[in-house]
Amino acid sequence: MKAVLLALTLAVPVSAATGKTEAPKLFPKTAFSLPQVKGMRLDWVLPPIDQPEKAREATAESGFAVDPHGNPWFGNGPRRLFLSPKQDLVFRTMGQFQSFAFAGGTDLVACDDDYLVSPTLPDKPKYENGAPLMDMVGMVKLDHGDCRLFPAGPHGLYLVLRDGDGRDVITLIVSRRGSRAKFRRFLRVAGPGITALSGDGDRTYYAEGKSIYEFKMGAKKPVLFFDAPDEVRSLAYSARTGLFYATTKVVGFASRKFQMELITSPDPQIALRGPDLFIRLSRTLAVLKLSAADQIKYLRWPSDKKTPARGK
Repeated sequence: MKAVLLALTLAVPVSAATGKTEAPKLFPKTAFSLPQVKGMRLDWVLPPIDQPEKAREATAESGFAVDPHGNPWFGNGPRRLFLSPKQDLVFRTMGQFQSFAFAGGTDLVACDDDYLVSPTLPDKPKYENGAPLMDMVGMVKLDHGDCRLFPAGPHGLYLVLRDGDGRDVITLIVSRRGSRAKFRRFLRVAGPGITALSGDGDRTYYAEGKSIYEFKMGAKKPVLFFDAPDEVRSLAYSARTGLFYATTKVVGFASRKFQMELITSPDPQIALRGPDLFIRLSRTLAVLKLSAADQIKYLRWPSDKKTPARGK
């Protein structure tokens, strides 16, 4: 598949790509440069809305994930809040949490200072400020605090904990229906700390600042995969799609053969579901879906001109 950028590069406000009118006001610095690929579309999952200032602050502090049905979720641990705007769902939790993800792509899991927990809605929930309260059912006692969770393929979850020496320790948790979860602590990362992580258990990609590293299960050590132009804040990988990254300024794709920047936008976040890439804009509730994102890795560049990944 030859790489041909759209004849008119979409270096325009979001509205020009989607037919919305409110985006220029809310996202004046967002622009696109997408390859011309059959089936590729850019659509709103959650169109932008103008929130009150206090709501914008709560939203900006929230984590981001996408459930198995393509519904974006936002979780604010300090405020004990889960939102799924597309489903009109709002939940409060009994306790605070630090991070959340969909384990194995299906089950909502969170962590607090002490436990890996399962946020569960009881049959007859209590209510707080009009929102039902979810119980935080403890599943596993954690060795250390400062936990972060990341999806790891169809049956897994990554747990990152900061140990007593100030290093990040990555544990792969694999759980299949009808069997007990298996924990494999496989990598201890020295340095300033992991800023993003993604993988499927066999391949793991993590970022420290601008640098993205690749670790193949069974290898002796990770290798540098790509140096991004700015700090990496979010990663999304599957064997089907390859690796996408989000920095403080752009969303891009990186492989051993080439890399390309797709979207310019302040502080985006990303998540994968099947062949589609979900993009959260500027830490708001606005979310786009790039359909057929799995086709990007098959691109071939005209002549011999390539934009190689910077890692070795």
